[in-house]
Amino acid sequence: MRQTWRKKYGVGRQHKYLHPKIYSKTRANKPKKKIIIPKFVWLALVVVSFIGGLSWFVFGSDYFLVKEIRVVGSITPEVEAAIDGLHGEHLLTYSTVGMTKNLKKTQGSIRRLEISKGLPSTLLIDVVLRKPVLIWRTNGKDYLIDKDGVIYNADVDELKSNHNLPLIEDTMKQPVAVGSPIVTKPFVEFITELNDQFSDSFPISITKFVVRETTFEVELHTDKGWYVLFDTNRLVKPQLDGLKDVFEKFGLEIKEYVDLRIEGKAYFK
Repeated sequence: MRQTWRKKYGVGRQHKYLHPKIYSKTRANKPKKKIIIPKFVWLALVVVSFIGGLSWFVFGSDYFLVKEIRVVGSITPEVEAAIDGLHGEHLLTYSTVGMTKNLKKTQGSIRRLEISKGLPSTLLIDVVLRKPVLIWRTNGKDYLIDKDGVIYNADVDELKSNHNLPLIEDTMKQPVAVGSPIVTKPFVEFITELNDQFSDSFPISITKFVVRETTFEVELHTDKGWYVLFDTNRLVKPQLDGLKDVFEKFGLEIKEYVDLRIEGKAYFK
């Protein structure tokens, strides 16, 4: 009996008090694992944070908004108001090409325009306005025309300051495309030359010019109540010379018009 128990439970004093059914070895405590974030993750977080901060600074803050506009050249109040509208635009995202096209489209009086950016918040605008040489009246509205025949809008003050320019009344009522030519450059040259030479040659004032069915012909209306028909494709001087002959011989008999459209001849009524 003793032998059997010893084989089963072992020999030794210390085992006398150990119950084999409840005794077991104590497990060793394992150290907790540390969470290690790879370096590339830290680098990615830094890069993303930097890009996010930079994006906000560039696009979210007002640092690059237009705060100052420097203009080189004289401008009209209408053009000045349009340029002032560029305040607050984003200097980096707003296209100078787009600005130029938009201003030229809406402000026909601009002949040449160059826009450049001055970081961080300045626009530099070099502008040259058209110089008016004619007034064009159609559908009850007056416009201005430059030496190239380009037509453009004008405010009341600008029209008043140019009231001495030759006035052309368009009875054809052709469509007006502001900022585009409405007549040819030779036509403009013909009218301006005729206006100057007529005033120097006759004791009569011009009230207006009238264009009816074509710009190849024009009527010069006088303060005497009669008008003169000119061919705009011919030289001014020969036609005025013909008018002088008629006026000197039959000036008092002219009641309605003088027609100079046929070369070498003059008809009057």
